[in-house]
Amino acid sequence: MKKILFACAIASGLMTSPVAAFADDLFGAIAYSGSTGSFGWSTGFNSRRAAEREALGNCADRANDCEVATYFKNACGSLAAGSNGGWGANWGDHMGEAERKAMKICKQNDSGCSVIVTKCADD
Repeated sequence: MKKILFACAIASGLMTSPVAAFADDLFGAIAYSGSTGSFGWSTGFNSRRAAEREALGNCADRANDCEVATYFKNACGSLAAGSNGGWGANWGDHMGEAERKAMKICKQNDSGCSVIVTKCADD
């Protein structure tokens, strides 16, 4: 069924090529250092790898143990941290959903959680 719809979209002129369907995808990422609380983020990248690399680089300016906490494609990502070193990160279709998901994960690992950063891929 998807192949038929895809072919119809091309035939009708709604899409000029298969690449056009993915040309508007935007990625973002958030990186975090659990030992220092440092973080870095990126938005508006054409690939997951580029977004993650930028977020890690921004975090690495302040810490040497950064890791990608979450990435997001055409969506939003959020990072929450607790008072005892626990944290959680996740993505959602909008900022509120990403924040709720990150807080839920953080609360499973720690208390006193709060959102540190939330960004959307098209920021």
